[in-house]
Amino acid sequence: MLRRVPGTLSKAAAVVKLKTSYLKALILIQNSTLAQFEPSASTQQSACDPVQIREAAESRSADDTYHAFQIERLLDELNYSQRLTGSTAWKFCSFPSIRFLDRHVRQFYWTVTRLVGLGHLHDGAKNRSPARPCLAQDAVEQAAGPRILIDATPTHRHDDNTGIQRVVREIGRASIAHAGAFPVVIERGRLLSYFRHPALPDVVQIETGDQLLLLDSSWSLLDEYLPIVQDVSRRGGSIICGIHDLIPLLYPGTVSIGTTQAIRAWLSAILPYCAAVVTISRSVAEDFLKYVSEHQLPCNPSIRVGWFHLGADFTADAGRPVSPQIRDVCERTPFFLTIGTIEPRKNHGTALKAFEALWAAGIDVHYVIVGKIGWLSQSLRQRILEHPEFGRRLFWLQSAGDGDLSYLYQHAAASIQPSIAEGFGLPIIEAARFGTRVIASDIRVFHEIAGDAVTYFDPMDAGALAARIKEELTNPSPMLPIAILSWKEATARLLQLIRDEAYPYTLAGGPVEIR
Repeated sequence: MLRRVPGTLSKAAAVVKLKTSYLKALILIQNSTLAQFEPSASTQQSACDPVQIREAAESRSADDTYHAFQIERLLDELNYSQRLTGSTAWKFCSFPSIRFLDRHVRQFYWTVTRLVGLGHLHDGAKNRSPARPCLAQDAVEQAAGPRILIDATPTHRHDDNTGIQRVVREIGRASIAHAGAFPVVIERGRLLSYFRHPALPDVVQIETGDQLLLLDSSWSLLDEYLPIVQDVSRRGGSIICGIHDLIPLLYPGTVSIGTTQAIRAWLSAILPYCAAVVTISRSVAEDFLKYVSEHQLPCNPSIRVGWFHLGADFTADAGRPVSPQIRDVCERTPFFLTIGTIEPRKNHGTALKAFEALWAAGIDVHYVIVGKIGWLSQSLRQRILEHPEFGRRLFWLQSAGDGDLSYLYQHAAASIQPSIAEGFGLPIIEAARFGTRVIASDIRVFHEIAGDAVTYFDPMDAGALAARIKEELTNPSPMLPIAILSWKEATARLLQLIRDEAYPYTLAGGPVEIR
């Protein structure tokens, strides 16, 4: 008699398990949503306080959007999983012998690569040592005294040209023009200058008054960073924690569980050593202060919090020729553009629904998505690739250089940013720099950076977005000015904020005080 290998499931059992998991998640989300509307004793006592009423309304609105988004996304993933279990590939890979072979081939690969010194290919690149770039002789301005060291380790190791990597790369490059500031990387337990130059130290020795700005996506490398952070503090230096957003903590369903856990562990371990926190928007600074207070994260009691805004100019390869593929896409006018990694919070699905409604109504319009495939988005990926309009009026470009992006912005009818949550919204100001109109989801941080200069819509209402797109086609509104910084200006403001310690917020014993 054949026995099923432990841990394997029949197709029917797999579907039942998936349905059960997703239904449990839906119930939890719905219960959480309903719980928000049940007045607590404290809510009843403060029922006449207009400030608390407004804050509660704003919080409930954001939470409702998130919960509605999660329910819809989970249903999409369930539908995709059911289709997947019926595929030939799924059936083939479900055979116990195939699973057994796959597991042992992977183990053999991991063992051999570690033996020959290539373990970084699958262990997070901890031991990888990419070549550090050289600078022109006159590119560096350095001076004696305390320095601001801008960490760029993850970007140096694997630059995917996504949002955070773009910020780190641009600020690191611009910082060199400021005396006493330059990017650094961690390599084999030491701090090295990111750039090679005679005026820069190869190995950075921490001196009293130096400040290490942790600006990169470092949360997955806590074991490497903690000894460095402790050493900087021990030698009389200061730690500045850079935070791009708190989305994995505030909206955990939009990322993997591992990411949420890693960021929570990172903040719990690093914040006690930090003299200050710098965020990329006031909205994120306020989110941080509220989260630390509500969740009682371990923190330096005298920590101070400030923010700055990002730059919008392209400096890397904007002068390079535009690719033939991009030129071909831009000839298909009118087209609307969304730039951003394919991941849940970017909300590409709602935008695609809006265009499907327009196509069904006989409106000839094109939709161009630029961004690599991210996480928890396999159903959306298949939906795009299998769409009847894919390659005709729907386009997905998984990579584009600065020159290509510049060309796309200049020729787009408008840029659409449908995110349900962001730390800043770089594509909005990039589009504004080229005079391209913007249609954006109605979230707090977008109002902070764009004000009334863009057209807003409910991020869960595809019909509302379709109406905004139709308005742009038939009666486009004039583009109002948006405050736009270059990366040089943004870097100068960041460094000045740190040097002057001009942080507007403090966290003293829990309550937030505005300085």
